[in-house]
Amino acid sequence: MKYITFLILIFLNQYSYSAEWISEATAKLIMLKKIELPGGFTYSSFEANGASKDNTGKYGTANCVGHRIDKNNKLEEQKIYCNTYLSDGNEYSFMQIRKETDTDAGVGKSIILNGTGPYKKLANKECIYAVSYLKDHAFVTTKCKVSNNIFKLLKN
Repeated sequence: MKYITFLILIFLNQYSYSAEWISEATAKLIMLKKIELPGGFTYSSFEANGASKDNTGKYGTANCVGHRIDKNNKLEEQKIYCNTYLSDGNEYSFMQIRKETDTDAGVGKSIILNGTGPYKKLANKECIYAVSYLKDHAFVTTKCKVSNNIFKLLKN
């Protein structure tokens, strides 16, 4: 019985989500198209180009495109797709979704779509992000709960 308990504890320790991968990013937004819709809605498409650094010591650049729908200066829906290129030669793609928040700041969900190297292991991982805007720049913090093993892979 002692051995089974010991094996269970080792398994839980290896796969527990006690680490947090944190990325800080900034991006310049470029409005591509904006149209007024009936009922006070506005639809806009945009691109964003930015840079980031994470708590593993890596830094990177990102190219993004997205759209948003606003009504009366309130965000109804926003969806962004990004490709990130990292200083270690790896890359990953992610999508950010945010709904029904203030236009100039908010919290949403970020989903890692796929990646190379250790970032493959993050495919379909849901994270939380917070964003604030100043003029045509976005400032984003993303936090992902990951296992200690995954975090160690990301650090190497």
